[in-house]
Amino acid sequence: MHRARNYTPLAVGLVSALALFALFYFGLLSPWSANSDNPNRGYDYFGWPRAALAIRNGTNPFIAHDDYPDYGPWATPWVSFPTLAVAGVPLSYLSPWAGYWAANLLALALHLAIIFVFGRRIAAEPLRGRPDLARNCLFMASMGFFVPWAVMDHMGQYHSVAVLAVFLVLGWENRLSQVAGFTISALGKPVLAPAALVLVIRREWRTIAIITAVLLVTMGPWFILRHDASGGLEFGFNPIMRTYLGQAGDIAKYSGFRWNQQISLAAALDEIVPPEPNLKIRYDLLALILVETAIVAWRRNRQAAICLSIMSFFAFYARGHEYHYTLMVPVMMCLWSLPGGRYRTWWMLLLAISFAAPTTWIIFKYWYGFSDPVTGSCDQMLAANPVLYYGFLWQKPATALLLAATIAWTEVNTPTGDIGLTNRRLKSQSL
Repeated sequence: MHRARNYTPLAVGLVSALALFALFYFGLLSPWSANSDNPNRGYDYFGWPRAALAIRNGTNPFIAHDDYPDYGPWATPWVSFPTLAVAGVPLSYLSPWAGYWAANLLALALHLAIIFVFGRRIAAEPLRGRPDLARNCLFMASMGFFVPWAVMDHMGQYHSVAVLAVFLVLGWENRLSQVAGFTISALGKPVLAPAALVLVIRREWRTIAIITAVLLVTMGPWFILRHDASGGLEFGFNPIMRTYLGQAGDIAKYSGFRWNQQISLAAALDEIVPPEPNLKIRYDLLALILVETAIVAWRRNRQAAICLSIMSFFAFYARGHEYHYTLMVPVMMCLWSLPGGRYRTWWMLLLAISFAAPTTWIIFKYWYGFSDPVTGSCDQMLAANPVLYYGFLWQKPATALLLAATIAWTEVNTPTGDIGLTNRRLKSQSL
């Protein structure tokens, strides 16, 4: 097949991402998700610059949503590490809606960059006929027209920072990108924390040392220094960190029971088991995925091991939302682009489509006439159609577990020599 045709999937992915953004801009995709089916664009975003205003003024960022009500029409509480609020300081100098659209344009640039970087690697792989080309085009279309990404844009969610971190770690294997990715993840949303196991098993001690030093410098002062409007900067335990640690612990343990804004394994299990068994099941799955990650890393397949470690986030994190699955864009594209094509299968395409597609909320919305997620509560969804309701709960979490199993099975059944070749070829293609 002619070489030029190899770039068709890349073009399909880029055009699909632009089409997604255009439809989001005009509000046409908002009703497709229970997370975004409301008129309040940016109701997560405005909490970010409000927290940044708190940093600028020496007040508590965790109550900034109440302290700065004039910035933006609404805001949710700040729940991330304070350093991420510092990163939002430039946005706080913009008008509320200018900042919202600036953040979304940066998220669009990130989406296009992920597709471009991995799409070039996919284009470098030889095609074995028209079915390969068709499968690549469908895959790239699903990664471009990724509905959870539009949900993230509607909410103005700074989860895009976590996606950036994963992209940096999976996109390149040089030390700078690894340090940047792991640091950004730790300061924003620590989705890459389990991937530190891969660095240890592969004995990347210098990278570990640099990351540790950077984190001590950037995170440590928040615990040992106080800063407020009246007293200025002084040594001593920072009381706002007690708030952060308490929130982080709660979010990692229990979901908001029967709240259809959540799409997580915890929320799905809540329907069938009490909270304590729910927690045990998820932490057992976390342990299993980490063991599998160690095995894959030991067999020298670094990228696949990191992808597998990220799946542990979907096993244990309780208050999951649809936008969290944007992490799957760099993960799926990394796996699909690995040389040799062991992940370029129809099965992986089905998983990609399941991640990218809207949930069954869209059927509740247009077939059953649910006007919004508040009136369409979990109880009403269950009464209207139990099959569609459980599909709503399980579609994304089950797909994440299936992907974790697929990675583990594929790597265990790949000869070690082939894995070594994959790593050498991958490094040769890194920018």
